[in-house]
Amino acid sequence: MPVGAQILAIRRQRKLTQVQLAAKSKVSRNYISEIENGTKTPSIPTLEKIAAALGVSTGTLFDHSRSATNLHDNTACPEKPVESQMRQG
Repeated sequence: MPVGAQILAIRRQRKLTQVQLAAKSKVSRNYISEIENGTKTPSIPTLEKIAAALGVSTGTLFDHSRSATNLHDNTACPEKPVESQMRQG
């Protein structure tokens, strides 16, 4: 799934409008629309802003194996912290 389509899917899963995502990410609504429609390619800093506003890692926007329906609202970073891995094992 292209990055723009992934952003759109996650935004819809989060029940956010483009206006709401624009306000949270400080990226214009028009630019978000162009990214979602595949007519513009965002820079990494812009993707970082959008990812943070959506509550996902930037890598999630590139992870074509994940669909938005597999994401949880708290998926800012799906990996466990190293500390908790050490305590478990």
